[in-house]
Amino acid sequence: MKKKILFTSVVILIAVSLSMGQIVETNSLSQERGYEVILIDTVGHVFDVDSILTSPDEVKVYAYHSNSGWVPMPFQIDESDPYDTPDATFEYDDKLMFLAQDLGDRATEDNWVDDAEARANLKRYELEVIDSIDPTEKGWCYIYKSSTLEKSPTKYIEYDPDKDIVNGKYYQVDYLKKWYPANMKVTIEGGGNNTDFYERTKLRFGLNFGGFPAVITENKLLTQSIKFSQNATIRLRRLIFLAIDVESDTLKEEDPVQFTMTHYPYSFVFSSDSIDTRDLYDYVAKIKIIRMSYDLDSTAIGMKFYHGDSSGIKDAERNIIVDGQNGLDNVDTTLAENKPNWTFMTSMVGSFLTVNDVHFKKRETSEYPYYQYLYYWDNAIKRGTILPNTSYDLETGDSLSYGDHGMFFQSDALQGFFNYKSTSFLLPADQTAEAAQQIFYNVHSPLGRAVRLQTYSTDVADAGNDGKPYTYKLYSNYPNPFNPATTISFDIAKQENVVLNIYNIQGKHVATLVDGELNAGNHTVKWNGTDNFGTSLSSGIYVYTLKTESFNASRKMLFIK
Repeated sequence: MKKKILFTSVVILIAVSLSMGQIVETNSLSQERGYEVILIDTVGHVFDVDSILTSPDEVKVYAYHSNSGWVPMPFQIDESDPYDTPDATFEYDDKLMFLAQDLGDRATEDNWVDDAEARANLKRYELEVIDSIDPTEKGWCYIYKSSTLEKSPTKYIEYDPDKDIVNGKYYQVDYLKKWYPANMKVTIEGGGNNTDFYERTKLRFGLNFGGFPAVITENKLLTQSIKFSQNATIRLRRLIFLAIDVESDTLKEEDPVQFTMTHYPYSFVFSSDSIDTRDLYDYVAKIKIIRMSYDLDSTAIGMKFYHGDSSGIKDAERNIIVDGQNGLDNVDTTLAENKPNWTFMTSMVGSFLTVNDVHFKKRETSEYPYYQYLYYWDNAIKRGTILPNTSYDLETGDSLSYGDHGMFFQSDALQGFFNYKSTSFLLPADQTAEAAQQIFYNVHSPLGRAVRLQTYSTDVADAGNDGKPYTYKLYSNYPNPFNPATTISFDIAKQENVVLNIYNIQGKHVATLVDGELNAGNHTVKWNGTDNFGTSLSSGIYVYTLKTESFNASRKMLFIK
């Protein structure tokens, strides 16, 4: 196994190069990184594309393999703002998502795909991915713009809003039309046997309400809304009320908490806004327990359980097997306070790894100590708890727990801020605890990357291009973001009528900067953030569009007051 380096800072290199030499390097990126996703900006401050209004069908990602040549690489577009109205354009801040395992070898700068349109565009982007744990291990891919180049048919993630199900190439998750993940399976292609082994994700609050114990469970939390990006189908956001779902609204909290689920090919990230426990019920009730855990169902019988943290694997020799009968199984429940940890289940149905970065920040004025533990309960015979006070029995529903595991926080009064973030991996069957430990290290040692612009020499360009450079271009405004003014530059190829308009993010026209005939060449226009009447506009994202008889392009800019 490679050397383990924890929590190192990684510098993300964004470079532009026109000459990378002729050395061909082979993809040596570790297979231990194969399940990790790479998100890369493809326009805006990283990629200098001609238009923000590029069709997604024109964006192509290719891997080069020295033994087989160029192949289309799977990828998926992630909209930068999951609240965006679904659209069919590839915009300024949109990203590409793909897997490290699909990367290829490095191609020489003069080795391009055999596609006339890709070459006529005169540029591509080389993405080099670097393992921060072992920087000698790398992989590459190349991003082209072409409507004729073949595209990989693979789509990693699809979301069905009617059924509230995420269908992935490697797994499936059903939200049961609620805010929390439930029913999971690892697909055959993902290395599992397509069997649902997961009951639900549990979020429990134990309270003392007027001297009486009360429990809020995940099915009692009220979902206010579901917002998602239909085009990206990656991020799902729920706004929920932390409230008990009863006729009386005594314990109802009016301010919702946002939970975000971001789905990737082999993994998903589940996170929450900060929850202020002191204000949760306006001092009416004291929160004594917070628990987040992952409960499996009877099909998980036979799965092996492991857990660990930065110090290594715990209980490695205890052979803890899920059977619904053993209660605690003598699991080591100690956890370092507010430090990352991981839990892991594996068998022939698939493997489920969760890296927990959950913490509680106590208020400085709080006089109550709190305790943080690993939660584990494997008992399908009777209700049970490992908490001292059985009045806060946190089992519900069918009272059946199969390998229920996670984290809980306990105090006489949890006064402070609770933040939850976990990264869960749904992996092929029968993985080892050592593999889980390595992924834990990888999560906290992210992949580095270098993005380089490469140009196709006009000396070898297609005959149809005649070696002539393109002379229409709309440049990125500078500075961006800007205050109080910014400069917009553009090139036109011939004397013709030009219109340069400004729109707000809702598409409303706010200003016209140019409307008339201009000579061929480069032109610059300044804009001071005002509309056609001289009124200063509010801070936000604006779109500027350039239109001629022969050219149409748009870009985004950010105005900050």
